[in-house]
Amino acid sequence: MILTPISKEQLIALLDERIDLGFKRYMHVSPQREDDSLLTVKETAAALGLCTVTLRKYSRLKIIPSYSVPGTRLVRFKKQEVIDALKTIKSVKHSRNQI
Repeated sequence: MILTPISKEQLIALLDERIDLGFKRYMHVSPQREDDSLLTVKETAAALGLCTVTLRKYSRLKIIPSYSVPGTRLVRFKKQEVIDALKTIKSVKHSRNQI
């Protein structure tokens, strides 16, 4: 594999494309979840093209709202809020790359 340098703009465009692609792939692969309003950490991370550690960080930072399952250590995410947070995540990734 040969690595070639790319500009910040190209990197941002690639990140945007990856997030969009991951989310579209998730929506296509899991149509049975259409009626379900809650997603697991793993499902949400896959949909957004993030690792679970990053997703939990975004949850702690209140970028993506999360909900605890009573009596457990489990966390769930509302599907519509995940869709809404997609734009915020893109902004966070953009700002991180501008540092």
